[in-house]
Amino acid sequence: MREKIIQAALKLFSEKGYHLTNVQEIANCTGIARGTLYTHFSSKKSILVAIYEHYLDCLYKSLGKEPPHVKGTFDQRIDYLHGVLKSYLSVALEHEDFLIMQMKEQNINDESVIGFIQDKRNKIYRRFQELMKYVGGKELNHCVLDMAIILNSLIEEYSAVVILDGADISIDDLVGFISDTIVCVFNGFKSKEIEPILSENYLQRVEANDKNIYIGEIYEKLCSINKIIQSVYLSPDSIREVESSLILINSEMKKKNPDIIIVKGMLRNIAQVNEVKFIAENLLEVFEKLENNKR
Repeated sequence: MREKIIQAALKLFSEKGYHLTNVQEIANCTGIARGTLYTHFSSKKSILVAIYEHYLDCLYKSLGKEPPHVKGTFDQRIDYLHGVLKSYLSVALEHEDFLIMQMKEQNINDESVIGFIQDKRNKIYRRFQELMKYVGGKELNHCVLDMAIILNSLIEEYSAVVILDGADISIDDLVGFISDTIVCVFNGFKSKEIEPILSENYLQRVEANDKNIYIGEIYEKLCSINKIIQSVYLSPDSIREVESSLILINSEMKKKNPDIIIVKGMLRNIAQVNEVKFIAENLLEVFEKLENNKR
């Protein structure tokens, strides 16, 4: 039933927009009573989050695992890029309603939702960085940040041309064009006709600020969880479970060296409550980032 609700909501959001669609319309489109819908989702916002979670995870999975450790020749690496792009664009263009909704909805003003979506998109962007680092090889490592942005822009803009403008471009032709463009830009960096605009110092500054950003993000999301459980109907047991877990997390976070295993265990407990599941799972990803940065 959750899948049917998500599909119905996605159809309406892509046609009418998120803000112009109400919960009753989603229930009607699904063919269920409004009360039944609320047994699966606490609000229209939680449906929107579920849509983004499902489709952005599909896009991320389509990128496969990390690039192979064996470098091969430049042509072999471009062939690998070609395969990854075909997989990614096949998934992207298959989910036309999602891409239309995503392109139309530029005015989501809920910080918890924006943060959740941004984290999901950042995972995809980091995989683009890994991909460009692999394709360019060691001598082109200095332009990875620029190349990842260029790749992402090419994919987003040409997907919009195909879906919104109805351009008659096959996936194979689009993959070939993007791959060829990436080769041209890499050659420009290699010959030094193009200079990177995002330097290694930029990346170092970003990494240096990551920890402080993550800590602020953690406390912001913990506050969001607390606000949500106070504003929606939950069973007394669910409220006690979430509140006790929040107390333990806050207590652990005050320590000089918090035990991340304990914190993640408490977040998994919180994630059992549907109304705050997406924030708890988002926080688990934040702690994963903090652990990876320590390694």
